[in-house]
Amino acid sequence: MRLISVLLFVLAAGCGEPSFFVVAGGELAGAVSQQPVGDWSFTDSVEIVQLETRPEDPYSVHIYGVGSGGAFYVASQGWRLGVGSGGDARWVTHIADDPRVRLRVGETLYELEATRVEGKTELARVRTLYYEKYGTEADEWGFWRTEASPWVYRLDPR
Repeated sequence: MRLISVLLFVLAAGCGEPSFFVVAGGELAGAVSQQPVGDWSFTDSVEIVQLETRPEDPYSVHIYGVGSGGAFYVASQGWRLGVGSGGDARWVTHIADDPRVRLRVGETLYELEATRVEGKTELARVRTLYYEKYGTEADEWGFWRTEASPWVYRLDPR
């Protein structure tokens, strides 16, 4: 009976809302912002946001992110799967197929487009932003542990 209760909890955690559990959420709820964001600094105190990919069959996850001016950045933690690159995170493969995403901060949704960041200068700036916001915790996530470019995405207005 206890096992069934745990399984039901895990399944329920993935329905409708994103989750850190194995089961990801679906379509995010909230009011859609009608204005592009010119300054994401209001997210500096928000530890975790929600990212929705695959508009035709929404898939959402909780994720860490940082804002800088008119751009918001997210990075893959796919390395935790033991595969050595973020390219194996489901949301990353969804973005490769369709860069349209929605980001929820609080109760507001932002319709954005994801672009992979590969330039060394921008990656260095994003890395600094992650360390400023999350401290040494950002080191444990391993975004910058390998020689290969990390899987970092800039989310810009559509």
